Amino acid sequence: YMAPEIHRRASYTASADIWSSGVTALELLIGEVPFAAPYEQTIGKCKGFAEVLECTFEGAAKATWAARSAAAKDFTRVLLQVDAGQRPTAASALKHRWLQENRPPARKFPKHIARSLSGYAGAPSIVRCCLLSIAARVGSPNMQAIGHAFLGADSDGDGLISDEDLEEALDNMDDYKWWCDPASNVDVAEVLRTGDLDHTAGLNFTEFVAACLFTTHGKAEDFASLAFNALDSDRDGWVNAKELQGLFRERDKPFLDSLPQERPFDLEEWRSCLEDYDQETQQFSSTSSSDESIKPRPSLFGLFSCLG
Repeated sequence: YMAPEIHRRASYTASADIWSSGVTALELLIGEVPFAAPYEQTIGKCKGFAEVLECTFEGAAKATWAARSAAAKDFTRVLLQVDAGQRPTAASALKHRWLQENRPPARKFPKHIARSLSGYAGAPSIVRCCLLSIAARVGSPNMQAIGHAFLGADSDGDGLISDEDLEEALDNMDDYKWWCDPASNVDVAEVLRTGDLDHTAGLNFTEFVAACLFTTHGKAEDFASLAFNALDSDRDGWVNAKELQGLFRERDKPFLDSLPQERPFDLEEWRSCLEDYDQETQQFSSTSSSDESIKPRPSLFGLFSCLG
């Protein structure tokens, strides 16, 4: 799967991945692994696509290739350019007519995911950061469904869900919209503002998974345990506060400061710090403003008791 320039130990760019994609496409089209012989005997002596094909096919594979459509063959040819400078970008390759003609029908956006996005946008920052850690290190048992939802919403295939992408997806939900259902009142701007933790003007896949995880935890204790396990990267039952600094936002510094600083802590101490911090900030939120139009910060543990 390695591009010729990598075999030659020359400098390479993202176009090397385009070559690998072309090899994968070719493998799927002929039903066997191409370029089985050593590099020097195959791609190493090729200068163009015709020569690439010549050193690829033997026996049944040649007949299988001949039966493939002209569009499929052209797509493979475009990607398997020995000269890296002649390969398309990923965005350009996605526009090839073979892919466009065979795009699967658009899936409707799952209502339960829309409901989770709505709740996630209103959750405390610390909850969102914990969910991001869970998404990055543990994932979800529903990753396949979440992946389908992400791909369906990412209309331009750039790996990010923009506000336009999300608005379009929410207009195509898989169930009726009821005015009282949070899924029908998703604040798209707020979802992007709170969920785009790396400031790329859109939700990447991990950030999207984090938002989808919001409604999967029926108990605060379960959430706290799962977050701790995600943060405990070496699985020794202990976490160090210094390891968390790059995972949480600046606004969560008071919580990080409440954790033991000079020694690691275990799950029980993590839970205790979460509860204490939640109670302190909830009390401050309810007394710091006399403006009744300003909603107090939602309780961390109250959130999950409502979901359960």
